[in-house]
Amino acid sequence: MTKTLNGLRVLVTRPQPQADRLAAYLEGLGAKTAILPMIAIQSCKPETLPANIDLTEYSKVIVISVPAVEQFFALKPANSMTPAWVTPGQGTADALKEYGITAHCPDEEFTSEAMLNLEPLQQVSGQKILLIKGEGGRDTLAETLTDRGADVSSLIVYQRICPDYPAGMLDRTVEEQQISAIVATSGQIVINLLECSSKPELLRDIPLLVPSPRVASLAMENGFKKVITTPGAGDSDIATALLQLL
Repeated sequence: MTKTLNGLRVLVTRPQPQADRLAAYLEGLGAKTAILPMIAIQSCKPETLPANIDLTEYSKVIVISVPAVEQFFALKPANSMTPAWVTPGQGTADALKEYGITAHCPDEEFTSEAMLNLEPLQQVSGQKILLIKGEGGRDTLAETLTDRGADVSSLIVYQRICPDYPAGMLDRTVEEQQISAIVATSGQIVINLLECSSKPELLRDIPLLVPSPRVASLAMENGFKKVITTPGAGDSDIATALLQLL
């Protein structure tokens, strides 16, 4: 990217450690940032997770997010190179590369629907597929793959919780830092922003960057007045979208 983000003050709300990486990237392009994650990742209790994981029996593994990658490989799975891997976006695919795995992911729209259009998920009748995810979220992937004849197992490896910030902390950050854009990389972050604010109209007047049309619709339904859909959820995608505000 040759253009800079000088003059923008961006609130970064994605969970750690992705928040620090995004903030550093944006600051390298000239933006000022404030970091206030609106989701915290909490590992599942060990007794809720399998003691031994062998991927030999699976034809495909779908991993939904970077935290899912990190939490899953902390379990030290066996034979991780055996199945084909699928992710919703390049960020998660890059996280898998740290473990020597090359994953399939959509080129553009990073949604469940886009993943379901990928070649590895077309002819899946009779195949065992492992879906690695956080607690909650949409059921579209599992339901559609089951309809296509796959035997889908879900493994929940983390929970998303709303951080317990002191009252007024979000609003003070926005006002004192003169925030001119907010990055919200999931629907839950959009909801948590409003729940953590005692001045929701203050937030609704600030441009909000989101990763998909689905999250954009949710944001607009909740009163955000200027919603920008980024080309993807990666750092460079968010920076590209921020250029629209200059």
